[in-house]
Amino acid sequence: MQLEQIRVKKLFGYLSYDISDLASGRSTFIIGNNGSGKSTIFRMISALIEGRWHVFHEVKFEEIHFRFSSTDNGYVSIEYSFRKKPDVEWMDENGEWRNLAQGSVEEYLRLEDNRDRAEWIFRNDTNVKRARCGRHWATPNQRHLNDIELVKYWEANRLDRRKVSEDESQEASAPDMERLQGLEVQFIQANRLHALETSNPSERENPYLRSRARRFLQEPIYQVNNYLQEEMRKQITRAFLERDTIGNNALNKWLAQGRDRQVHDKYSVHELAEKIDKIESAVSDFGSRRKRTKLKIPDVLPNGYEPFLKFYLNSRLEQLQPLTGFLRQVELFSEICNTAFGYKTVSLHEAYGMTVEVKAAGHSEELDLTELSSGEQQIIFLAYQLTIGAKHGALVLIDEPELSLHLEWQKTFISLLERIGERTGNKYICATHSPAIVGRNFGALRYLEVAGEA
Repeated sequence: MQLEQIRVKKLFGYLSYDISDLASGRSTFIIGNNGSGKSTIFRMISALIEGRWHVFHEVKFEEIHFRFSSTDNGYVSIEYSFRKKPDVEWMDENGEWRNLAQGSVEEYLRLEDNRDRAEWIFRNDTNVKRARCGRHWATPNQRHLNDIELVKYWEANRLDRRKVSEDESQEASAPDMERLQGLEVQFIQANRLHALETSNPSERENPYLRSRARRFLQEPIYQVNNYLQEEMRKQITRAFLERDTIGNNALNKWLAQGRDRQVHDKYSVHELAEKIDKIESAVSDFGSRRKRTKLKIPDVLPNGYEPFLKFYLNSRLEQLQPLTGFLRQVELFSEICNTAFGYKTVSLHEAYGMTVEVKAAGHSEELDLTELSSGEQQIIFLAYQLTIGAKHGALVLIDEPELSLHLEWQKTFISLLERIGERTGNKYICATHSPAIVGRNFGALRYLEVAGEA
C-alpha cells in the first residue's frame, strides 16, 4: 500500500488543500509556504499509520482524508476520513461516522507492567527521550527517571483520564489499520537535533561534566553516535548468528548428497575467494576483535580438491550475505557525510562508533564530535536515519531535507534517495522550500496550493 492523496479542510481553522499523485514515483517533494501545515500533515500521516489517535484530538482541523492504493493485484484503494464537530469522528466502511477513541491511551491503560507503560510513553510522547545510559528516561523537567518514575510523571502531567472516560461512555472506536497490509512509517523531523536535545542545558556548559567520559555526555551528536554503535553491533551480531545456521545447513546438505554430490558455480574458486576477502576486509574495518585470515588458494589445485573447495567457498560466501546489506548501508552513510563535509572525513567502528578527521592545508587531526557545526551534525543525523537507522519497506516522511545542505549537493539528493530506496524498499515523501532539491526531476514536485473558502 502507498499513500496516494491527502485532502484537508480548514487545518488550523483556515487552510484547505488537496495533495494528489503522491504514489507515482520513489520520491515525491511537496513544496509550500511557511505555515502551510506541511509538518503537521506529516505528523498526522505518521499518527494514522501507527494508530496514535490522540494526535487527531490535538490538531485543529475540520476534515481530513487519506487515500492509500495498491496495484499488486489490480488497482485497490482505501480511504480514511476524519472530521471534528467538535469531537473527532472517523468514517467506517459503511459510510457511517463514529467517535474516534483516544486509541493509544486506551491501549496504555490496559498495560499492567510499568516497563510496558514506560515503553508506550516513549513511543507516543515526543517530549520523552531515552536517558544517556540507555535504560532510563528523560523528560523536559527531569533527565533521569526509571520506569515507575516516568509513569507517575506522565500520568500526573499528560494523561487526560477525563477524555478517556468520555470515549468509553460514547462507545468510541478507531479505524481498522490492518487494511494497510503492514505498512510502516518513519518520520524524519526538520529540527532533527532538537528532538535529541538534553533537558538540562547547563550540563553542556559545565566544564566538569564536559570533561567526563563520553558516555555521560548528553550532546545530541553523542546520542546519534550511540544509535550508530548500537545498530552496528546489532547488525554484526545478527549476521554472525545467521552465519552459523547457514553453515550448518550447507554442511548437512553436502553430507546428505553422498557420492552423488555436484557443485555447479559460474565463478572459479579464485573468484569466490576474492569476493569473500572483499567482504571480510570491509567487516574487519568495523571491529578490532574480529581478526581476519586471508584465503590463500594455490594457482593449481590437486585432483579432486575443486568440488569440495567450491562447496566450502560458496557456503562461506553465503554465510557472509547477511552482512552485505549492512555494509551497503554503511557505505551510503559515509558517502552522504563525506560528500557534504568537504575537508572532513567520517569513519565508523564497532567499538567506538563515529570518528571525524579533518585534513586541510597539510594539517590533520581528529575532532571531538561536538566540534562539528550544527549543520554538519544535522547531516549526520539525516544520513543515519536514511541508511543505518532506516526502516525497510516503509513510507519515509522527511521534513525539510535541504537543511544545512549545499545547493549543489541538494541537486543530487533525489538520486541518492533512489539508490537508498532500491535497497530498503522505502518510498519517500518530502516537504521542502527548495525546488532545486529535485534537480531536473520536476515531475517529483507537488505544489501545495491553499484553496479559497467560499
